[in-house]
Amino acid sequence: MQKNLLSIMLAVGLKSELQSFINDYGIPLVAAFLVLGVAFGIVKNLDLIVDKEGSGSRREGITNVVWIVGYVIVALAVLAGVVLLINSKLAITI
Repeated sequence: MQKNLLSIMLAVGLKSELQSFINDYGIPLVAAFLVLGVAFGIVKNLDLIVDKEGSGSRREGITNVVWIVGYVIVALAVLAGVVLLINSKLAITI
């Protein structure tokens, strides 16, 4: 009985710590990665977007930025999936 109670208390504590970590650090980190990904894409393709030479490369630059943002979103979705998987493994069963 005590062993089950101790494991339940440990699981509740671990789950609440994980939840507080996600709320405190996870959401701001996701937002920062998304903003940094967009900024990286724009800076990397700035010459193509501005189209200084008039060669019609604006579409290519914007397409590159969209691809980079898409990759960032997919990476964040995979990260969210891993967090949800870990969270589901910590489910409390009595």
